[in-house]
Amino acid sequence: MKETVIDVLMYMLETYMDDYKTLELDQDVLHASLSDAGFESREIKKAFDWLQGLPNMNMRTKINSPCKNTYRYYIPEENSKLGDKGKSFIMFLEQLKILDAESREHVIDRVMALDSAEIDIEQLKWVVLMVLFNMPGKEEKFYLLEELVFEKSFERVH
Repeated sequence: MKETVIDVLMYMLETYMDDYKTLELDQDVLHASLSDAGFESREIKKAFDWLQGLPNMNMRTKINSPCKNTYRYYIPEENSKLGDKGKSFIMFLEQLKILDAESREHVIDRVMALDSAEIDIEQLKWVVLMVLFNMPGKEEKFYLLEELVFEKSFERVH
């Protein structure tokens, strides 16, 4: 099975997001559970390393806090990894007030920490969810985005 770090992370969020305490299990127990689900040990370790960079309630990750109403300039590596659609999606989330400047920077930081050359919109949505899930005071924003991400499209009957 050729799974990537983002696949492991997406599985973890889907499986454990309703039970935050499960994510606090001993890493050996969680590793065994992920191995049983079919993920390779190397990818699981990379996912654990990636998770260490998330902001959380116990320790705020230090990111230079941007001023309000500023323009975010993306460096070439960020441009390449996010693409125009990714940058537009981040801007869209800022306009909806789901992301603020600080959470945006955490999202970009975590995207850049992924080992893939580029990231698609679905993967970006999961990264944003994981960042918001781990940021104190962002619960409402997490649930709002979760609704948007998991909203099922339906046909309107005329």
